Amino acid sequence: MMFWVLLLVGCGAEECEQMCNEAASEWRRCLDAADQDWSDIGYRSRKDFEAGCTTWVWENRQLVGAAALRAACVTERRALTSGCAAVEALDLSHSLDEPDR
Repeated sequence: MMFWVLLLVGCGAEECEQMCNEAASEWRRCLDAADQDWSDIGYRSRKDFEAGCTTWVWENRQLVGAAALRAACVTERRALTSGCAAVEALDLSHSLDEPDR
């Protein structure tokens, strides 16, 4: 496992993969602070959240292209440092080409 982590870091992991990892870490921190668990936000585990995020990244790469997706992930990564409200605002339920709800 550590080999794969080092390989990803050594190769410069993609911005969106980093965003998914950071989002999972921030969600964990926020869930702990609220005495909640992954099931409270609709996931079985951190791994399940990360798989969903990775799927969202793949789908959006197909729909909007790599450049637009990377820009969105950069924006989300910056927002994740703003606390739990920003983490809760991260919406992986619709694609980037859909209008905001």
